[in-house]
This record gives sequence, C-alpha cells and structure tokens, in this order.
Amino acid sequence: KTKMAEAPMFLLLLLFRCVGGLQPSFSWENIPRFWHGANGTGPLNDTLVDFITHKGWKMATIEKFQAAGDKSNEVPAEEKIVAAAKQLKKSNPNLPVLFYLNSVMDFPYYALHMNLNKSHQDYWLRDVNGEYIYINIPNGKGAKVHVFDLAQEGMREMWLSVLSSAKATGYIDGCFLDRGNTNATLGAGGAHSWNLTMEKKQAWDAGHATMMAQAGKIFSDGVVIGNNMDFEGVNGRMFESFGNDFQGTDSWGNLQTDIEAVQAEGKKSGRRFVEVHGEPRTDGRDIACPDDVFNITLAAFLISASNDTYYACTDSWSAQTGWDKWRIEYDFPLGPPIDKIALVTETATDVMYKRSFSSGTHAYLAFNKNMTTGELPEACVCWGNGHQTGNACSKIC
Repeated sequence: KTKMAEAPMFLLLLLFRCVGGLQPSFSWENIPRFWHGANGTGPLNDTLVDFITHKGWKMATIEKFQAAGDKSNEVPAEEKIVAAAKQLKKSNPNLPVLFYLNSVMDFPYYALHMNLNKSHQDYWLRDVNGEYIYINIPNGKGAKVHVFDLAQEGMREMWLSVLSSAKATGYIDGCFLDRGNTNATLGAGGAHSWNLTMEKKQAWDAGHATMMAQAGKIFSDGVVIGNNMDFEGVNGRMFESFGNDFQGTDSWGNLQTDIEAVQAEGKKSGRRFVEVHGEPRTDGRDIACPDDVFNITLAAFLISASNDTYYACTDSWSAQTGWDKWRIEYDFPLGPPIDKIALVTETATDVMYKRSFSSGTHAYLAFNKNMTTGELPEACVCWGNGHQTGNACSKIC
C-alpha cells in the first residue's frame, strides 16, 4: 500500500479539515473556460503547465491516466495526479485543481484497485449468479474493469479515503467524479446489462448517491463535479457531450434538452459549478474540435450559461486531443449578458434563441426540433469586435 492509501480514515478527516480548498474566480470578461486532461506519457512539461496556469482557464482537472505510460515511475495514479497538481500549484497557486476519480469503474492503475485486489475482492460487484460485473473501458480495445459494489459501506469508505488523502496533500481543491449518470435501477450509464435483483439495484443506487454526497462534504469549500448528473450535496456537474450525447457531429437531437438543463442549473440555490463540454466523439476526423462542433456548442453555451458556467471543446481527455489548443475567440471581450435568460422564439417544429452581451456580442442558434441525422443547427456568435463565428452569421451580424 502507499502511504496515502493506508492512513487511518479518522486522521485523514482531521487533516483535510485543516486544508482549505479553492473555488474558481468567475468572470464574464472572456469566455469562461475549464481545463480537463492529462499527459499520458509523463509529467506535464513546462509549456503545458504554463498553458494551463496562465491562459485564463478557471479550473483544471487532472485525468486518471496522467503519466500512466511512464514506466520509469511506477507509482499509483493517485500519486501521479497529485504530482501534476503540485506542478500546476507551483506555477499558479490560485488555480483550483481537481482530482479525477471514477465513481463506478475500478481502474487498475489506482492504489484503490491494488488494495481491493489484495484484501477486498468482496467489494467488487457480483450478479445474481455470483459472477463479477464488468464495464468496458471506452476506447480501451476490449479492456474491461470491475465495478465498485457501492451498496457496501466498506467499499464507499475506501473510495472516500482516496479523496480525503488527496485533499490532505494541500494541492487538490476538489474532484471530478466520473460516471455520475450510472443508475442500476434504470439500467443507465453502463448498467443496462447488470443482472441484479431489484433490491440490490436500489441499494447500489442509494449507496452511489450517499457516497457522492459525502464527497461533497469532503470538498465543501472547493468544487465537486458529478459527470452527467446532479447529486444532492454536490455543487457541480459536467455536460460531457453537450447537445449530441456522444452521437457525433451529425446528430444534435439533444441540443434543446441540454440547453434547458444548463439554464436550470443557473436557477438552483447556492453556488453551482457547471462544465459544458463540446465533443465530436464519433466524428472520425482527426481534428480536436472541428469548426462545426465549436460553432454550435459555443453558441449554445452562450445561450444557456449563467454565472459559474464554463466551456471547453475537445475530442477526448488527453492533452493532445484539444486541451493544448487555443481558439482566437478565447481572447475576445464578452462581458456580462444583457439578457439574463436568452430570448426564445418557438413553434411546434422550430426553436430560435438569441442573447446579447455587454461587449456588443450576440449569440444566435436556430434548429428544427426534429432534426434528422446530418442536419446542422444554424449557429453564430457575432462578436463586438466584428469577428463572426458560425454558419449563419448573415442572420444576426
């Protein structure tokens, strides 16, 4: 075991209470943005550290596979993530840094997995026949991992101790909790084939929600992002594949639903941190964030964003899939929205949004509610400096 993994829980709880977290400093001056990625081959290089810490990103999450391919440094993922966070904090102590942890999948490069494998294989989820349940790793070429049995309190405590240990280092301000949308009862988020009794499904879901809320308490002074789902006690959410739900750039059928969901986040009480991520996913083009995806998701973001809503557009989660790229629009003045809620014109078949900002910038988005595959929304951001971003700028600029 590593020192982080074996520390008694009660000592960690005492320690992290003495370590304060940071929350993003939000501003409408430019497009508010978040960073989320990793360098799989080794430590973050100086160029990338400077890019993350001095280009206006409001918070940064270090992904699970940070330095996973660095065979010269065979320490668990927990320590590699903290090491990267230390690099960022050294460059900019005021940047909130988040620790990645999957709430469902037991990735093998974590000390958590190593400890489960050694002493608590009974904490891995089994079906009604006593067989282990697995989830395939996305783009993992058939590789699969165990699922945490979150109905068991001991499993939840081991998982939470990872977050407590990370916060106790002083370099971690919050956490990004992946697979928030996994629901055993509904068969959602990878749980569609779980052969469990209804009682077990409900117990797993209840344990999941309890664990997420406890994570919120650990980082109550920081940021906790649940991926693709809201949880009681958790102060943030990511919309991972905004508008197209992993269906690629030819399908935007979820655009209105996601816009309304992001707008709803801004109406909730307390400070809420929302990450909106444009992602081509099944696009097939070797481009980190193609122009059509950027145009549509940026316009939709500006239409739906409230305070503490942050944007990014990349193809995946390594630094080389868009997290090291810059768009000229990121430098443009934006200013607070003049319209608190976007202006909407809606019929039975069509919807059109418009929103204006104090810099003289206007965002426009229009589409058919029953868009077919291959049909693109009309999108444009008409910037106050005269620049146009989109495919329908003649209608607004």
